Amino acid sequence: MNPSPDAVELITHFESFIPNAYRDPVGIWTLGYGTIRVEGNPVTEGMTCTKEVALQWLHEELDTITPRILRACVVPLQQQQLDALASFVYNLGIGNFQSSTLLKNIKAQRPVTESNFTLWCKARVNGVLVPLPGLVRRRRAEHFLYTQGRVKVRFT
Repeated sequence: MNPSPDAVELITHFESFIPNAYRDPVGIWTLGYGTIRVEGNPVTEGMTCTKEVALQWLHEELDTITPRILRACVVPLQQQQLDALASFVYNLGIGNFQSSTLLKNIKAQRPVTESNFTLWCKARVNGVLVPLPGLVRRRRAEHFLYTQGRVKVRFT
């Protein structure tokens, strides 16, 4: 099982394509569609990429994280559930997913709530943990995809 175009659409919408390295809201050098490492090395100031290369990096990262998501969940997932989790893990990392209540609920086959996703909408900005509006929208869209089986129109 692999992420579908819905996962890629969700990720590319929220990550947006930026061809020049920039610092994200928490200060991490980022490039393309949210890439923070290229060929194992951190993105650094001055790096650039094309949209095609950025999509290639996104797909390579999905190829890396998908087996880890499936192993962590230990229960069968539906396609839309994998798609939502791929977006979640692409943004937050597998370690955060592995320690999340979201994963605990999946493994215990308990209902997955919107708050299981939206709990992860904060970032440390200037030393203060604050909710980022874009992350709030993203987590709601991921939850909607996970539970409803489709990408919510315009990701509101």
